[in-house]
Amino acid sequence: MIERQKEITSKLALAEKKADDLKISIANSRSLFKITSVLTNSGGSAISLRAPALLRVYIGTGNYVDLKLLSEDSKSSLEIKSNGTSSASFVSSEISTLPKDDQDVINHYWGQNVYSILFVQDTLGEIHSSNRSPFSEGLYQKVIYDKLAAEAAKPIYLSAEK
Repeated sequence: MIERQKEITSKLALAEKKADDLKISIANSRSLFKITSVLTNSGGSAISLRAPALLRVYIGTGNYVDLKLLSEDSKSSLEIKSNGTSSASFVSSEISTLPKDDQDVINHYWGQNVYSILFVQDTLGEIHSSNRSPFSEGLYQKVIYDKLAAEAAKPIYLSAEK
């Protein structure tokens, strides 16, 4: 009985590790992307965007992954007043619904120096695209911090007088 208990106890740590790995794997496969974007209308009349959007992640020449997105408020269109701005969030389906090859590419390149572009369509059928943005949130923040640091290092800010 004691030997059996030792055997079970020794296998318990391995079973717990496998359970933890499985939890992480399930959580990763159930992940999704949420993209928040500032939408600007520089035209003289209001514009309405459709709820679907596409985020294309450019890995290299001719190599990309498309993430189909929906506005969080997909029941209505997104209206942007003339010469105005609005903020909108788009969400993807769970990553586990993507083809296995696309999942592998996303997992491999997440956090790498690749970029993405958001594409939306207005109710008149015109396609609009965003600026290039780093695919990883951390890289995007690093780009902003680098720009802020470069501005802060300008001689005009280093003197005691304004």
